[in-house]
Amino acid sequence: MIHADDDLNVTQEALEALREHFAGGSGGSSERGWSGPEPVSWRYRQVALARFLLPGFSGPRTLIGTDGSVTEGSDLAGVAAVHGDGYVTVSVIEGPAPHSQTAEMAAVMYALRRSGHGHVMLMLDNLQILEAVQLMNHRARVVTGGCQDQGMAAEVLNLLSQDRQVTIRHVPDAEGGTTSNRMPSQPLMAAAHRLAWTARRLAIDGYALEGEALAWLQSAATRTTRRTNILRLSYDAWRRRQTLSEMKHTRGGTPSFRR
Repeated sequence: MIHADDDLNVTQEALEALREHFAGGSGGSSERGWSGPEPVSWRYRQVALARFLLPGFSGPRTLIGTDGSVTEGSDLAGVAAVHGDGYVTVSVIEGPAPHSQTAEMAAVMYALRRSGHGHVMLMLDNLQILEAVQLMNHRARVVTGGCQDQGMAAEVLNLLSQDRQVTIRHVPDAEGGTTSNRMPSQPLMAAAHRLAWTARRLAIDGYALEGEALAWLQSAATRTTRRTNILRLSYDAWRRRQTLSEMKHTRGGTPSFRR
């Protein structure tokens, strides 16, 4: 269900509060023409962030695949934005029982932070968030689309308000429809799917996005499998190897690269 909130007034204090809450935007507010509404209510916070460049991608930075990953009973969600030039932003957000719409809106937010100038093509697989972003893009009003964080949606609105053209395209998880086990054939979307899923699992299992965990995350992005169950089996095998290694090196203690 789509919800449209009333227009919100803007203050400098609100802009800085939004920037501080989700750190990692490119450049200062004056450089990006960035603004934010006030009052605003943030319910989710960034607890992990990784940025890196994937090999084998040579497209425009303005073509962006996005995805979010959640699981029932967890307060952690994985988020990924993959640009055509191979630049990746992966994040873990934390808050009360995040819906997929919340994770997907966060992915759009990270994507727009680095979309640059020119014609931006955003790719999403969640129809509710796709419709919400389209409405915000054309009506300049906050639309949550089921996202549980009004502040997050407000930042997306303000990033959309920059002087550039933004097109939103639906890319389903599988040809002809969506399933829980299939990944999209579009390479940027497939990479975003694998990254968001893996970031969530790493966070739930207590790994920080660094060291060997980060290396496995990066390798997951370029895997050729388009089935989540195959990715899960590979991850579980890696985790078993990590557990054995930890037992040898720490004698049962907690490894240093865990949260």
